[in-house]
Amino acid sequence: MVMENLGKISRNIILLAMFVLSFASCNSSDDAEEIVVANLAKVTIDGTSYQSINERVVGNENCNSVYVGALYYDENNIRFYLRFEFLKSGELKRVWYEESLLPSSILDSGQIFLTPNFNAVSTFAIENFVYREFDNYISFDFQGKVFLENDENTVREISGTIESKSLIRVYCAMTEYSMVLNDASFKFNSLYYSGTKFPNTSEQIHRYISNNGLIAEMKIEEDFWNLGSGEFTFDENSDNRVEMSHYIGPILANQIPLVNPDQWQIYQTRGSFKIEGRTVIDNLYKEVYGTISMEVLLNNVVVHKVQGMKFTAPSLEN
Repeated sequence: MVMENLGKISRNIILLAMFVLSFASCNSSDDAEEIVVANLAKVTIDGTSYQSINERVVGNENCNSVYVGALYYDENNIRFYLRFEFLKSGELKRVWYEESLLPSSILDSGQIFLTPNFNAVSTFAIENFVYREFDNYISFDFQGKVFLENDENTVREISGTIESKSLIRVYCAMTEYSMVLNDASFKFNSLYYSGTKFPNTSEQIHRYISNNGLIAEMKIEEDFWNLGSGEFTFDENSDNRVEMSHYIGPILANQIPLVNPDQWQIYQTRGSFKIEGRTVIDNLYKEVYGTISMEVLLNNVVVHKVQGMKFTAPSLEN
């Protein structure tokens, strides 16, 4: 509880500092030069339109992700912070909307609305996404719904457009492991990765959670680094296999996505995965990479054909 309160206080201090900075930029004299708009956010929330410019539109890139958000403040009406999280390829990870109806304390943390934990793209659409790393540029249009944290019956409908020409670059201090495939018939873009090693056994589970309600788990009988190169064929009974599940539970919107097995439909799978290479990062962290090709079945009927899905995974025995 202490850490939670500290997190809220820290977030509020950051927001307060950004609002103060934006006020300072707006209170210029009448004879000042015309404001040059480098960053612009046009946002409509439940039918009411707002606009933020320059210092009130913020963002950064870090590792394989891009973050961009808009701040808005009207002392007689509303204060909000709208943030988007993307993979650099443009796949949506999450939308975060934090709102306070005014007047209220500037340190009031407000209400947090989020896209669904396991399926952000089911309620939110991104179009015309452009990201250019070389000149720190991003722009996109958006439309969708976000849900009050832990209360899916309270909804905000949000649409608009954002353009920023001043993304901040942040040093990538960690290795991100992923599973990715985007073709006409199947998409999987992992947002979260976790690896589990069990005591008194060499078995491991490498889990990848996508943004469209899918989980893929690579279950292997020993560490990837020791598994050997080449192709491994599998079905649902093999020691080394890939399993896939689809989320069938209710809408869940919170900051800590927990996987409840009862809310997932487990598919049958058959196919192969191939370990295509190994690398050591910073002379310390071992990593393997490869591809997966398989059929995904429900009640013995093929529902997905996966061809050449790329994955990276760590050695858990570093």
